[in-house]
Amino acid sequence: MQRIQIRNFGPLREIDLEIKDFMVLIGPNAGGKSTIAKLVYFFRSLHDLVRDQLFFEAWEHAKQLNIFSSATGIAEEPREVYENVHQKELAHVEKWVLDAFKHLFTGYSGFRIQWSTGHGFIVLESKEHHPAGVEFSGEIQEGWRHLNQQYRSFMQEARQSRIYASNGQQQFRYRMRILLHEKAYQMFHGPAAALDAPEESLYCVAQRSVLSAVPDDIVQSKESVVHSWTENFIFRYRHALQNLPKQPVAWAASDPEDPELRSATSLLTCLSEISGSEVYTIREGRVMLRPLDETRRDVTYPLEQASSGEHQAAVLALLLLHQFSEDSGIGPRSRLLYVEEPEMHLYPAAQKSMTEMLGLWFNYHAGNKLFITTHSPYILTALDNLVQAHETAAASEYNDEAVAEIVPRASWIAWDRVGAYHLDRGGRTQDLKDAERRSIGGQQMDEDADAIQQVYEKLLDIKYPAEA
Repeated sequence: MQRIQIRNFGPLREIDLEIKDFMVLIGPNAGGKSTIAKLVYFFRSLHDLVRDQLFFEAWEHAKQLNIFSSATGIAEEPREVYENVHQKELAHVEKWVLDAFKHLFTGYSGFRIQWSTGHGFIVLESKEHHPAGVEFSGEIQEGWRHLNQQYRSFMQEARQSRIYASNGQQQFRYRMRILLHEKAYQMFHGPAAALDAPEESLYCVAQRSVLSAVPDDIVQSKESVVHSWTENFIFRYRHALQNLPKQPVAWAASDPEDPELRSATSLLTCLSEISGSEVYTIREGRVMLRPLDETRRDVTYPLEQASSGEHQAAVLALLLLHQFSEDSGIGPRSRLLYVEEPEMHLYPAAQKSMTEMLGLWFNYHAGNKLFITTHSPYILTALDNLVQAHETAAASEYNDEAVAEIVPRASWIAWDRVGAYHLDRGGRTQDLKDAERRSIGGQQMDEDADAIQQVYEKLLDIKYPAEA
């Protein structure tokens, strides 16, 4: 179980949410939806932060300790390196966490945020006009001590055994990264949680179509104002385009027995339903699309000339498709995905297909976790359809085939894995799950629709006044 409790942070006054595997936040602008999503992303990524910091230090220590040297004998260990490797305090982690937090969230004070995992908790707190401090629960502190011990033992063995001498750098990097990935995740989630450790986290910002076209020289410039959220997104997208197959549709259809390729085919089908086109080729980082309309099959055009909705959907789909291509032949790996406004520039029917595409990605691996922020009730309704499909099929084995003809089986979502909340501009939340009906929607969405309808009815009252 994961839970976030927020007090006086940005637009959020008092928030207490259980974070499910498939999370949806809906509500008006400036309610704090993206703030919550980014905080969840931050806390869920702390094991990556610890892993990467230790990995960088391990590489530097390995060179200083002559671990890769082929010289016989063991030279005396430099005292300052010895102390760094053997006496690393929890204060190191506190500094890493606070530096990362201040880099991502600037200008905040007078708040308290607690993140709980079921194993332990982390508290970030700041008095008014004072910098934030961090507190780790005893379980997480113990996890750090265990991680630190494993790190020290690895470095000692590497130095004494000389097994990485003479061009053993690649093996050292591989083994160290596996060790740190597992132990850093256990630090925050408990000793039994290593098998669920996600491979990566991807935050898809709302401006994804614009950012996909940002020139490299702007991103890499020292004067760049590109934020960390967007910089990470741009890097992932460029990497995907450089490594995806040149003809994605043909590649996905090349082996019907490969489960990753079947998932890729389903994802590309969803994209075609959204946009009315298919990804024709990807060459030298440029995506070419082709209409599905049979009368226009000889036409191709670059992604940057596509409609706004088509562009937004294609960028997201290509990122997810790249994950499937990475896993082809080795099996699926768990990941975390955060998507701001998946409905952006999309017609309601296309929003349905977008939700099904995200449901397909979510079910691709049992460890996948998805967090959506949206303004669209159509996204919420489409998600409820996926939940109802799962509920209906589970009610009787005879329902399965009939339900699959209406809703793609790969997109069905289990009720218990979903969390759905409405946020208002006062930073307050309302649970949109109806436990009695086991559905998602809620009274708040009906009230929003009624408010629009009431405007129409008032205009009719003026246009056709009642007779006295």
